[in-house]
Amino acid sequence: MSKILIYRHEYDYANIKGLGIFDNGELLIVKEGEKEPELPSSARIINNLKVPDAFSAPIKIFLDPSTLCPLACPFCLSDSSKQSTLSISKDKILNYIQQIIDMGVLRVKIGGGEPFVYPYFYDIIEKLHKAGIFVSCSTSGILIDKLTEAELNFFAQNKVKISISIDGNQQYHDILRNKSGLFQKAVNAVTILKKAQNNVELRATIAHNESSYEQVQFLNDLSKDLQTKIRIRTVKPKGRAIQNNSAALYPNAEYWKFFDNIRLLAQKNSLINIEEMLSYDRPTGYSIYDCKLDCAAGTRSAYIDANGNFCPCGFIEQHFPSVGLSEQNTMHNLWRNGKSFLLIRKFFKEQNLKSPCAKCAFVNSCQGGCPSVRLMTMTPTDPRCPLQRKEK
Repeated sequence: MSKILIYRHEYDYANIKGLGIFDNGELLIVKEGEKEPELPSSARIINNLKVPDAFSAPIKIFLDPSTLCPLACPFCLSDSSKQSTLSISKDKILNYIQQIIDMGVLRVKIGGGEPFVYPYFYDIIEKLHKAGIFVSCSTSGILIDKLTEAELNFFAQNKVKISISIDGNQQYHDILRNKSGLFQKAVNAVTILKKAQNNVELRATIAHNESSYEQVQFLNDLSKDLQTKIRIRTVKPKGRAIQNNSAALYPNAEYWKFFDNIRLLAQKNSLINIEEMLSYDRPTGYSIYDCKLDCAAGTRSAYIDANGNFCPCGFIEQHFPSVGLSEQNTMHNLWRNGKSFLLIRKFFKEQNLKSPCAKCAFVNSCQGGCPSVRLMTMTPTDPRCPLQRKEK
């Protein structure tokens, strides 16, 4: 039976009065009017101050502790590469992790750069896991075959979910990421991790071009062959993705062909997980938060970059800038009163009043698409809205 590791008392945001995390990584959500669970004596109980129009702390924090990476992928959101040397020091990262623990954050996703080259990767995983926080990370898989048995066991014991990036077949993937043999390394990584009883999934990033759109059938078959879940996401407009026009800001005929194809495959293959914009027509009550045009940035989640900056979301940082963490600008202070956090909550409230998406029957399901696209295109609705089917 699963055990509650953290329980956080909440207020009136999203009609939720309590949040928790189980030892299997599943969330516990207690709505107003529901009875709170009996908590084990070992559970950490968090009582933060109320934060208007948001939870009292993030449910999840996305952490990029370094931009160092053996690769230089054309759609990299953080401009990571071998030449990029941004990296949070040990003293600072441990301080940030303690702030995350004290706030009662429930989940942390570690990215990069390549997290397996970050020198304090294991330290922060161990510290987060001991505090009951569920940890996940994303990797190209390039270094998994170098891990020792003890290191593989470390990830299993700390219940880390590891996402391995595979964007298409061998030829496409290796050319895209400019690394011969990378596809096979990624496939081998899945096998190695599963053998060591690790929690592993595939992650595919679909760029805005015909070659990428054509990979979905292969990705569908690969998930079945490996019997591994796969998360399929489209490129967001940030970093090198903007420079290389990799994000589908304005759909064309190829995009809509991909859209229909991936939805059909996902209906037949339960291992496929597609993002909200691609599965917009789920039941209208799908969203457990009932927040309409609130995408989670600054209300349920936040982001820390390799400079030690804190902001609502890395995808919209140019619109809601980050602030460096310091003794004065602690994570909790910025979450409560930081300018960008206050502004994005105001933005969501205004969107829910004036946006045409707010009245759509599917708004709780797709949440109007990613705000990064609406803000980048300066359009009232996401140009990728499947109800409009616009082409450019």
